[in-house]
Amino acid sequence: MTSLRAAKSTALRLLTKPTGLMPNFLVIGAMKSGTSSLYHYLEAHPEISMSVSKETKFFLPGVMEEKGLAWYQSFFRENRKAIGEASPDYTKHPFYPGCAEKIHALLPQAKLIYVVRDPVERIVSHYWHEVDRGREKRPIAEALRNPSDNDLYCIPSQYHRQWMEYLKLFPQSQTLTVSADDLRDNTREVMQWIYAFLEVDAKFSSPVFDEAFHLSNEKPGTGNKLVRAIWRLGKSFHKRLVRPFLLKTSRKTKSEYAEKLPAEIRERLQDFLRPDTEQLRALTGLSLSEWSI
Repeated sequence: MTSLRAAKSTALRLLTKPTGLMPNFLVIGAMKSGTSSLYHYLEAHPEISMSVSKETKFFLPGVMEEKGLAWYQSFFRENRKAIGEASPDYTKHPFYPGCAEKIHALLPQAKLIYVVRDPVERIVSHYWHEVDRGREKRPIAEALRNPSDNDLYCIPSQYHRQWMEYLKLFPQSQTLTVSADDLRDNTREVMQWIYAFLEVDAKFSSPVFDEAFHLSNEKPGTGNKLVRAIWRLGKSFHKRLVRPFLLKTSRKTKSEYAEKLPAEIRERLQDFLRPDTEQLRALTGLSLSEWSI
């Protein structure tokens, strides 16, 4: 049985059971590209309900089959015009295969949002993420010396390759590619564009747009309502009360990352990722002129 047929079979089995709320859009990545910020910007909108925990990881191998549909639906507690989740691991094929097939089998009408960042900068940030969590012991030059199509760090930076897994199944009209740089530097304009894509009030704006978020250890199921309540109290309360819970200061600055990555390794990564990056530009029409590739 092909992966697509298997995914459809599992989805049909799940859908024979009573159903509750389901998402109609997903932020599928990329890891270390601003998806945590986007999650909170989306959650701020009164017509959007996000999953109570940012990353459900439901469509990763084995999770759907083990946890079941009721478990997935427990993440979605408010019925609004747009309901979504954000799991960057959905764009790590073939490290996590079959995500696109499972999503399409269960949610064929879902809209997909993909946030992309300079591929090399994303890799460097990813490396330090692994170091911070004790999963990477090698020096950066050793860890990134030999880029390949099966490399843990390179796979999530091959954005065109990842998109094509979805575009085999979803029409391009259901997809949106967002530059992480634009999201950071022109937040209000980009969020209007994203809101319009999701068919909610595109004129909505929020003080939360002035913040940059990183994945934290907030307790699932409590963070979102607390954050929304504090946002209503105003920007000063948000800065004083939300930041300690949701903002995680990076242990390394971009300049510190850069000085630890030898120029030779950086050039090797750029050369390896250039073909995929050019294909992404052609696919999306984005110039991505601020990137190093």
